[in-house]
Amino acid sequence: MNRARLATLGVLVVFLVFFASSGASASWTAGPQNLSAASTAATATSTLTGTSALATSYKFQVAAASPVIVAPLTVTNTGTAPLAYTLSAALTGTLPAANVTLSLWMAVGGVCQATVPTGAGVATTGTLAALPALPGAATSAVPAASFVLCAATSLGTTVAASQGLSSAVTLTMTGRVGTQWSAAAPGAAFTQSVFRTADPSGLTCTPKTQLILGLLQSYVTLSWTAPTAGTTGTGLSYQLVRSPAGTVMKSSTTTSVDVMWADLGVSPQALLVKATETQYGTTSPGLPITLTGNAGIIGVILEHVNCPA
Repeated sequence: MNRARLATLGVLVVFLVFFASSGASASWTAGPQNLSAASTAATATSTLTGTSALATSYKFQVAAASPVIVAPLTVTNTGTAPLAYTLSAALTGTLPAANVTLSLWMAVGGVCQATVPTGAGVATTGTLAALPALPGAATSAVPAASFVLCAATSLGTTVAASQGLSSAVTLTMTGRVGTQWSAAAPGAAFTQSVFRTADPSGLTCTPKTQLILGLLQSYVTLSWTAPTAGTTGTGLSYQLVRSPAGTVMKSSTTTSVDVMWADLGVSPQALLVKATETQYGTTSPGLPITLTGNAGIIGVILEHVNCPA
């Protein structure tokens, strides 16, 4: 073998040794391939029913505990993906979310008992402001599965403390696949309110006069009709309240009261005639009326109070 061929062979050996000992990479392309299988997409959908049964007006006596309103809520995974559930609540109105207690537990045989179960770990309790944790069996559902979640609400305050307040509530079960994919299932909105006695009705003002030392003194009699049965409680009485101060000017256990200048004191004076009952501890918003008058010129002589024109 001549020297030229030996030199060429040597260079080739060195190149192959260097290539074998170094990192190597490669890339290539291929034509498109037809796939015979049809592609499918999973769906995330869910429903929540039964929430409308939680609608109520709380009305219980001063020394009694709040009634408990129980409703079976049916949650169904109507999609094709397994879902992990969370519960949320939204309120619109005047009744604070923190004033309504909420308890949750799983139905037995699809039936919810009438009271919140007390066994350890059976029910979870919170408020509509700080929701209780979902029971373990209600935290997830496979496609086409459903379960019955029992929900119970009660008023966490007295009727007197929350009288006349009301809010519309929407509970929503949200099912999630991972962290980005979710399906919200709001239940039907329901209203929860707190009883307040109704106002009296038919407020009238009648001018009256009396003689003092041969001189006329005028005053007025305010009369009204008591709230009707079913709109109030027992132990009715009435208050004539200065507005907007809220101080009581006169009280009465009957459906009328006389107002003298000594009662009124200032002119004009805006007043509210309110009904108060002791059964539930509430007071009505009040019927408005404005009276005028003056102190006269000789003490009580010639003083007068006038009805509205």
